[in-house]
Amino acid sequence: CQDEQQRRQKGQDYQATIFKGENHYLKSVIHNRGKSQIQHPKVSVILPIYNASKELERCLNIIISQSLKDIEIICINDGSTDNSLEILKHYQSIDDRIVIFSQDNAGSGAARNLGIQEARGEFAAFMDSDDFYPDITVLEKLYKAAKENNVKICGGSMSEYYPQFKEVNSEYFNEFEGFHFHQNALIDYCDYQYDYGYYRFIYDLKFLRDNNIIFPKYQRFQDPVFMVKAFLAAKQFYAVTDATYCYIHTPKIFLREQITDIVKASSEIFEIARTNKLEQLCRYAYYHIGYFFRDNTLPEDKEYFIKTFKETNADFDYSLIPDDRRWDK
Repeated sequence: CQDEQQRRQKGQDYQATIFKGENHYLKSVIHNRGKSQIQHPKVSVILPIYNASKELERCLNIIISQSLKDIEIICINDGSTDNSLEILKHYQSIDDRIVIFSQDNAGSGAARNLGIQEARGEFAAFMDSDDFYPDITVLEKLYKAAKENNVKICGGSMSEYYPQFKEVNSEYFNEFEGFHFHQNALIDYCDYQYDYGYYRFIYDLKFLRDNNIIFPKYQRFQDPVFMVKAFLAAKQFYAVTDATYCYIHTPKIFLREQITDIVKASSEIFEIARTNKLEQLCRYAYYHIGYFFRDNTLPEDKEYFIKTFKETNADFDYSLIPDDRRWDK
């Protein structure tokens, strides 16, 4: 069908531009050689790195190539045992907007918190080392929209790349409908109530620090907690329709310790939803956890997942969930 052909074509374009187009981005990197470090960055891109040598160059290339040049790139080496740190040092020698911090392995949440602490920018953006920006204007677009609309948070729609199929998806329905914005607009969070895809947005750094908004110490699902707390504190945000992040889908299996953290994090979100009377947020969080249960859990761990969820969320209000959407029966 035509939609499938368009997804495949977009995927091929991404493949050519991002995965095979290293030389194009390297020219932009070399162009920045010797440039003095930005004294007052407009955006600090916070990038946790753990054994990311296979993807790191691609990720750095697209960040460095952003049309917004007044940025700093905060790279947190989270105890990598491969040559990620050597790659970072090489890129820093080419572009001194790159700032490197190293810590013992503590997880991506702790690494992002260090980035929030050390960043000097007006806004913070968050990137994972295996993902990328869909185009080189993302940060400029978001920064301009945030300033023009005087908001603490500004972001756009989501896109996802499937390397095995060379396809890009940017159409979302049901529990993933919050990944897409249909118009450029100022939105009240009480009308949005979403918990996923925090990396599509930039966040006013002073706002984050003043409200003590950081990532909790979970191995998984720490970012929805961060996102919900930030959006509740901001009350409003500005949305643009353009895709501002591309998530690369790779197979993942969660172990029991990670499942436990997912459930604990979900409990935080459910409590926030109850306290603030955000019923749709509660539904979204429940559905998103179900996605992990179905797609990222081994058959032998599914019973453990359900048992842990029910014990941790004994007071969950199942009247909010249609019976045919229950995953924990």
